[in-house]
Amino acid sequence: MELFKPLVSSRELHPNFVNTLRAPSASVRKVLLEWAKGFPDRDGKFIKEFQTTYNSSFWELYLFAVLKEIGIKIDFEFNAPDFVAADEPLAIEATIASHARDDTPEWEKRFEDIVDMDVFDAQAKAAIRASNAFWAKSNAYLERYSKLPHMAGRSYVIAISNYGTPDFNLLGDIPMQHVLYDNFDLGHLTKENGARVSLGLFKTGEFAHVSAVLYSSVATFGKARALCVDANEFVFEAYRIRNNIEPILIRAHKKDYEESLTDGLRLFTNPYATTPINVNLFDDWGVRTFEANKNGDFLVSCHPDGDLCARQTYQMVGPGKAVTPNMIEMPAYVTHAKTARIAAGLSQNALAAMVSERCDRGFEFDKALVKHIEACKPLSFIEIENYVSALLSLPQTSCVPDIVFSLRKRPRPPARGFR
Repeated sequence: MELFKPLVSSRELHPNFVNTLRAPSASVRKVLLEWAKGFPDRDGKFIKEFQTTYNSSFWELYLFAVLKEIGIKIDFEFNAPDFVAADEPLAIEATIASHARDDTPEWEKRFEDIVDMDVFDAQAKAAIRASNAFWAKSNAYLERYSKLPHMAGRSYVIAISNYGTPDFNLLGDIPMQHVLYDNFDLGHLTKENGARVSLGLFKTGEFAHVSAVLYSSVATFGKARALCVDANEFVFEAYRIRNNIEPILIRAHKKDYEESLTDGLRLFTNPYATTPINVNLFDDWGVRTFEANKNGDFLVSCHPDGDLCARQTYQMVGPGKAVTPNMIEMPAYVTHAKTARIAAGLSQNALAAMVSERCDRGFEFDKALVKHIEACKPLSFIEIENYVSALLSLPQTSCVPDIVFSLRKRPRPPARGFR
């Protein structure tokens, strides 16, 4: 497909597509073209939609690449749902969680949207957007897909990518856990207009027609950047969690950073599904599976190197100089502290207490860091390096969040390593 030859006027092009056309993104375009190999433009609209709406089409290309990677062949003779497996009783419908009408879209990241440090509010907002996406595709099944002859006996999976808030790539899978399992027993969330959004949709049989949800908050431009061969000087900051309790901070230059295509994907199963999904179809190290039971227990898979929770990339403009945002990725100087807290499950007060403790022990750098954060000033490359080093030296017990469900490891085949 000719993905990158504009079909519309420049004013109609989506900002993310415009960024994809820029010179530093040449290697990213190669990755996207590789994802698109074998993907048909069934209705003749895909390329135009990719150029004008971007995120939903990007998500479809990513999903198709994943399905090729894990060996699920798609029969494109069927127009709906989006991906009907040729050799397995499986159908996947793709959708995205987008921003609310009056909210800042993720491609127009504003400083005030990013520095808000209320993690629960951010996750709640993302959960509401994800819930809307889930309901829309649940209704699509009931009203249309269930009547299609080829859907008989197939597992129906809703694949949701989160682009609903400016900080979506830092929120991990907690918003989707709220929506499907309500692990914190909140019962509901409340929209700004007072409307209630029910949580724990997989805790009853109401959605038995949905077998599972595939979810990612890191299927982004940064994913393609991580997979490409690029001579430009990019830095990756990622957070993984090993065995569900051990936060791992990774900060590396492009040449030293490793991430697989599937890293960051989640598969949430419905214990009440009429047609349960065969989780072995997604038995890949990068796909973290939550096999739920009706009694509320989970069987959770764990990546040996830690499951990817969050990732951001940024481009260096020179040693000791300020960091600039890598186009649609989050500026590191705005998000580094917030990302660390989210990945570690810490509140703002907890982070402040940790920093205060380090100041008491004579870590003068932390005092300077606090001033930077309070003044919302950019950090230089050297300052960020020092901050990361300080984080890595924190006692491990300071970063261990509470576990809200029992954890068991599901046996996996021998590790295939990063691709």
